Amino acid sequence: MGGILSRKKKKPSRTIHVSPKKQPKSQTPPKEQAEITSTSNNACNVAFCKMPMEQSPIAIPSIQSIPNASKVSITFGSTEAEAYYQDFNIFFTWTGGARASLILNGIKYTPLQFHFHTPSEHTIEGTQYPFEMHIVYTSETKDIAIVAFVFKYGDIEDNFLQQIWPVIPKLKPHKPREPVGIVDGNSLLSGREDFYRYSGAEKGGVEWVLVRQPRIVSPRQVAVLFDALHTANARPLQPLTGRDVTLYVT
Repeated sequence: MGGILSRKKKKPSRTIHVSPKKQPKSQTPPKEQAEITSTSNNACNVAFCKMPMEQSPIAIPSIQSIPNASKVSITFGSTEAEAYYQDFNIFFTWTGGARASLILNGIKYTPLQFHFHTPSEHTIEGTQYPFEMHIVYTSETKDIAIVAFVFKYGDIEDNFLQQIWPVIPKLKPHKPREPVGIVDGNSLLSGREDFYRYSGAEKGGVEWVLVRQPRIVSPRQVAVLFDALHTANARPLQPLTGRDVTLYVT
């Protein structure tokens, strides 16, 4: 399997401390989305059902940083996948046992599913992107981690999305899953990515890894998802409430 990306302790990283004045105000999601957040087994929401309030997404700021040391390792493989439509999103799962993994602070996570949001849920240095991908992982102790990629518009189509997009028009809400074929995740990483990290709650909760460099997506590819969902599906920004955001750089 290829596509291993790791950070050694000698690599620099930066921890961002955000003052309360720079934190975005908490927003209330639409009623129908709030109900799904608390009741459904979908998307990122499954990880937040146990929390008294949602702690993500957040606005990633550009701010003074200090050195810090840690390690992030992401591995993707190539195997069979399938897709299904549930509630307000479309989900994909690798079904063929790909040796994909995420390692954070020595803890290994394996992927559960991946899905997409339009527009992006996170903002980076004040920019909201048209598209965001989330890969949801779980550890042996059932902890949750999510790796996120943001996408900006360009003249070319994203090669990872090209593998799975043809199945989307076939999907209907709460109908049987559709086979996708072989999906190669190695194209998601170049080996030169920087990562933001933050915890989805002040104590415990979801661990987030957000790739700093945006990928390129075509307007047509975003339209395919939007036409299938008939709505935007990004959740509102949440305050940091004293948490740190750490930037790991190559």
